[in-house]
Amino acid sequence: MTKILEALLTDFFRDAFPIADVLFSQLINIVFWVENHISDGSIFQNTIMDSSRSQIFFDKLFEVTMGFGISLLIFKFLKKIFDTYILGSDGDSTVSIENTLIGFCKGLVIIFSFTWLYEVFVNISVEFINEILDAVGLVTVTSLMEIFEHFFLGGGIFMMLGLLVFFICYLLLIFQFIKRGLEMLILRLGVPIACVGLIDSDNGVFAPYVKLFIQNSVTIIIQLAMIKLGFGVTANGNIFFGIGAMIMGIKTPQFLQQFMLGVGGSSINMMSLNQTASMVSRVSRFIKK
Repeated sequence: MTKILEALLTDFFRDAFPIADVLFSQLINIVFWVENHISDGSIFQNTIMDSSRSQIFFDKLFEVTMGFGISLLIFKFLKKIFDTYILGSDGDSTVSIENTLIGFCKGLVIIFSFTWLYEVFVNISVEFINEILDAVGLVTVTSLMEIFEHFFLGGGIFMMLGLLVFFICYLLLIFQFIKRGLEMLILRLGVPIACVGLIDSDNGVFAPYVKLFIQNSVTIIIQLAMIKLGFGVTANGNIFFGIGAMIMGIKTPQFLQQFMLGVGGSSINMMSLNQTASMVSRVSRFIKK
């Protein structure tokens, strides 16, 4: 019976690991550049959009949000000056116009430079993770199949079951990465619109927006480090620490929630809900003006 179960698990791993390895090689794209992963044709193939059209779609989407954000920023700036310094109906007209002008310039700079800043941030984050793993001397492994063939093939049913638990945790992390990647895509699309808040003295919606962006980024960095750590220690033959690293990656949002409010797991916590409600309220008031 044990031999039959071991043979079944071996066949399962040989079929599943090549697919999992493709996802592992695309982790950076999944979490930081999810539109590139979508645009490789794996989702839009045989549908209304092909892979080339999907890339054009995302490029246009970023252009539209940027143009819309710039238009809103200019409109808000002009309206703020008119209401404050001509009509005197908004804010204190004795306050220098320089603060409003500085906020307007900051918004333009962030909108036009955000793509470059985001690329720098991603490169620094990836380099940081790799240097940490290199410093502790972990074996560099790029494939689950490689781990399976070198350490677990013929190792007995107990090791096979351990690898199965490791693989299940890995899949749960992949689903979290996809979710986080989509969240980062939405946040990146919304940056030009959030910059409109810089016109206000309290930075409006921009302050909570940046906080949410940073919280998601920190979560992603830790989870990437954990999944790479799990692969590394498992490749060194320690499956239990590998499973522990994977579980830590899964629990990262809850772990960060203890000292960084707003980072939730699959549920929406109250801080995120309050931030969202505040943003919607501010946008509604802006439109009514």
